[in-house]
Order: sequence, then structure tokens, then C-alpha cells
Amino acid sequence: MATVGGSQDPMASAERKAVAARARSAQETRSAERHEALADRALTEVRRDTHLRMAAVHRSTASRHRSAARLHESYAARLAGWAGATSTPRPLFMTGVAAACGTRSAALTLVGATFDQLSLAASDEPSRAAQELEFLLGEGPARDATRQVRAVTATGSGITDRWPGYGPAVSELGIEEVTAVPLSMEGTCVGALTVSTPPPA
Repeated sequence: MATVGGSQDPMASAERKAVAARARSAQETRSAERHEALADRALTEVRRDTHLRMAAVHRSTASRHRSAARLHESYAARLAGWAGATSTPRPLFMTGVAAACGTRSAALTLVGATFDQLSLAASDEPSRAAQELEFLLGEGPARDATRQVRAVTATGSGITDRWPGYGPAVSELGIEEVTAVPLSMEGTCVGALTVSTPPPA
């Protein structure tokens, strides 16, 4: 196994994950095509609708795997461009997630059974600081998104109106808009992805 500084080579790991995601996407696409073919030959409307619903699920899953592959490919490309340069820090995977969301600031937060938060990853310092504020103050978009299992958005003074402690604190960071979406695994909400408008670079 290739190593960098005694740990697994992150570029090789990202490339492997991209290949695996592409393979899963192709498999899901084939499953969707099979259900679509079965729908065309179905003898009853009920069977046709069932196969079309299954095809739609497989198509959606294939699309998600393609998105994951693109994120890993982008990360591998950024790592290749960085190539161990000591003058700049190693690129972060979350930077690509933020870019895919149309911003520079994104943070991933996992939650426990009692909704205690575990800060997992952030794309930049403002998003990391906002994530830490939410944990310290006990309020904020990721917490609401996971508890309510729905997307949460606030802008401008609405951030302070909604979260009297968190709002002013993130405003001081230069953040003027936040959106958090819940993340689910096997029907259970496990955390949230929060994106925000970063302060000017």
C-alpha cells in the first residue's frame, strides 16, 4: 500500500473511491435499464408501474454515485496539483463539496442518538468556526435540520431572529446566509451538511 508520511496515500485512496463509485453507478444504471425493459413487457398496469418505480430508484442511486465519483475525482486532481508542496496546506475533500454546492464554506456534522453533535469536517476556517459555535451554543442550522429532519435556511437578520446566540456570533464571522440539509442513512438522520456564504476572500 502506498503511503505518504506513514499513512495511506490520499490521492490513491480518492482515485480508488472514484472508480468504485463509477462502478456502482454503472451497476445501478444497468438495474434501472432492466426494470425499464420489464416495464415495457409487463402484462398489467400494476407490474408496469412497479418496475418504473424501481427503475426511478435505481436511476436516482446511480446519479448519487456519479456525484460521489466526481467529488473524489476532483479531490484527486487537487491533490495531484498540490503534489506535496510545503508552502501550502494539503487540499481538503470538503473544499470540493463546498464548490459543488456553489460556495467556499461547507461543514459536515454528525449527531448521536441524543443529538449531541460531533463536528466532522469543514472546508475552510469560517465554516469550521461556525460549526464549533453551534456545538458550543447549542443552537444553529445543523442542529435544527437533524432534529426536524428537513432543510433549514436563514439569511441576514433572520439568522439572529432564529438563533439569538448563534446568529450574532456567525454574523461576526462575515456569514450572511446558512442552509443545512439533513443526512440520512437507512432511514435514520445521522447529521447535516451546512453550507454558508463565506466572508470575502
